[in-house]
Amino acid sequence: MRKVVVIVFVVALLAGTGFVLWQGVQTNKARSAEAQVEILDAKAVRWWDSSEDRYQDGHDLRYRYQAGDHSFDGVSEHNTWYTPATALKVCYDPANPRDHVLGPADQACGVSVRRG
Repeated sequence: MRKVVVIVFVVALLAGTGFVLWQGVQTNKARSAEAQVEILDAKAVRWWDSSEDRYQDGHDLRYRYQAGDHSFDGVSEHNTWYTPATALKVCYDPANPRDHVLGPADQACGVSVRRG
């Protein structure tokens, strides 16, 4: 009986993980449109990263992008990949322009894999 419970638990865990990954891939594919980003504020910050068990240095960003006739503001905190020389863009879902991800300008939009 115990063996069956463990097997059911492992199968449920794998199915749940697979579903979450599949959903993430679908979300990224929907973000097929792109827009240039205007950086409103880039503040150098330092924070404690408990998963790395050390301090991290990076930037908190406030930015704006244009999608169609609308302008949207965004915030992205604790970026370790950003430098002031980094060209940025957002990839967004044309059906819902608020659903976006900020990334480097050379990152492809609408693909299933993105920068972590």
